[in-house]
Amino acid sequence: MATKTPPIGSTEAAAELGVSRSTVNRWADLGKLVPVFKGEGTRGARFFNRSDIDRLKRELESKRAA
Repeated sequence: MATKTPPIGSTEAAAELGVSRSTVNRWADLGKLVPVFKGEGTRGARFFNRSDIDRLKRELESKRAA
């Protein structure tokens, strides 16, 4: 049985991706990243699946290498 990794917040996702937190939040607003959940309120924290962050990281690295 595979263990499920906990979701990561936008700050950690930004660090993993090498972008700012506002970029991660903008990508979420645009649908490029889909949060698994968002905290209450207009400034609620967003949390993402590790697999989605890893996928996007590979995409960004391949674009940077091109």
